[in-house]
Amino acid sequence: EILLDWSFDDEHIYHMGGAVFMDGSGHLYIGNGDNCHWNPGLPLDMRPGRKSWDALRSAGNSQDLRGKILRIKPKAEGGYTIPKGNLFKNAKVGRLEIYAMGVRNPFRMTVDDTTGTLYFGDVGPNVKPELKVSPLGYDEINAAPRAGNFGWPLFIGANESLPIYDFDKNKEVRRYPPAAPENPSPNNTGLKKLPPALPPLIWYDNPKSARFPTLGIGGRSIMAGPVYHFDQYRGSPVRLPKALDGRLFIYEWMRNWIQTADLSTAVPTVE
Repeated sequence: EILLDWSFDDEHIYHMGGAVFMDGSGHLYIGNGDNCHWNPGLPLDMRPGRKSWDALRSAGNSQDLRGKILRIKPKAEGGYTIPKGNLFKNAKVGRLEIYAMGVRNPFRMTVDDTTGTLYFGDVGPNVKPELKVSPLGYDEINAAPRAGNFGWPLFIGANESLPIYDFDKNKEVRRYPPAAPENPSPNNTGLKKLPPALPPLIWYDNPKSARFPTLGIGGRSIMAGPVYHFDQYRGSPVRLPKALDGRLFIYEWMRNWIQTADLSTAVPTVE
């Protein structure tokens, strides 16, 4: 029996994998990428015949399940219900299954059952320098204590705007502010005026990050979770030190490290 399905474009199969897991309340989370070609790293090409280069048709589309993190509650007899607190409450406005929209490639994530917060890594783009636009790209760790729009493809990193771009004339057309993003794509079947874009918890690009210097340099492929709680492993002979209590584990296999983020600080420290 199929629980939930959606269509995708098979011209280019990119960013289609994602984590599937249940939290302690029986909610099923499904991570789903934007189904967009990576080249040139700026998937805002709205020209005819270029829909596979337009993430506004997927991640920025409130009526599309791609480029989203979905949250549903399966029923024992089959089918599912929609948990309270998902992003859209009216099916005419947006798909009710959506918890987080505006994501690019969220293939590893976790929920901290003590707080209900969703944490997810979102692998970002590498915008071609010859386009002469900035920023060139970031990977992100996002925290979602509530449903929201995480901005892609209009925003990346600390809510830095990416431009609507005229690829025929090779020039920038406009940028939207994070508080008032819009989806002008002819491939969009959902809202034109989108929810405000939320900033990430942690972000970094290829060079060394001034904000998070321990993350290093090089390629990027960020992943997140779990949050460690010392008392949950009371009596275990192999539990991790108490110093890691409440920390979010993050890991990066292109740079070969595992680190933890201190979630008790306003701006997380990473080590």
